Amino acid sequence: PDNKRIIVPNASMSNASTVNYNTNPVRRVDFTFEVGYGDDLDRVRAVLLEIAENHPLTFEDPPPQVIVGGHGENAIIVYLRMWSKKEDYWTIYFELMEKVKKAFDEAGINIPYPQRDVRLIGNEKKGEA
Repeated sequence: PDNKRIIVPNASMSNASTVNYNTNPVRRVDFTFEVGYGDDLDRVRAVLLEIAENHPLTFEDPPPQVIVGGHGENAIIVYLRMWSKKEDYWTIYFELMEKVKKAFDEAGINIPYPQRDVRLIGNEKKGEA
């Protein structure tokens, strides 16, 4: 789709597996989002499902899924999965990335980023903490 030519030596092909994204007419579109530990997961799920279910290029059957995938160092990891025609994959992906950001902002759902507190020791004057 981006007009690149890829040449793979026979030796590489015979010793590796290959993923062909164009064989099947249907593809699952997967997203990974991180939300704050203080955010309401039911609200997060509702926002994501509303966006996925209302997109005209996603399939109703199977229905979109929102799954909590893990407790990260700085956030709860949430997966959004939906199905579409293979040719609609990138349209859905890029449109939903923007829609989710705007919907999270509107709903007050945080997208956390790593933070560190740094404390310098040894530069205090006597009697100061």
